[in-house]
Amino acid sequence: MTTAPIVLVPGFWLGAWAWDEVAAALRADGHDVTALTLPGLESADADRSAITMSDHVDAICEVVSAAEAPVVLAVHSGTGFAGYAASDRLPDRIAAMVYVDSA
Repeated sequence: MTTAPIVLVPGFWLGAWAWDEVAAALRADGHDVTALTLPGLESADADRSAITMSDHVDAICEVVSAAEAPVVLAVHSGTGFAGYAASDRLPDRIAAMVYVDSA
C-alpha cells in the first residue's frame, strides 16, 4: 500500500527536532516523513527581524511542492495559520491536513 508523504511543521519557537519521536515512529511504519524548521526558528539566536508569516508559508509550500505526491500536512500550535495558507495556495498538493493543538 502506498501512502501520502507526511510533512510535519512544528509550532513557533520549535525546530524539526520537536517531531523526532513522531517522525521516527512514522518512518518505522513505512511512511515518507519530512519535518521542517521554519525560517527564523533555526536557533534561539536566529535573527527573526525580517521574517514574515509569508516566509513561513513559502517554506511550507516549497516542501509540499517538492514531494512526489500530495502530502498529509501536519501543523502544530502557532503554525496552524501558515499551514492553512499553504493549503489554500496549493490545494491539489494537500491530501489531508492535521492540526495539532492549533487555534
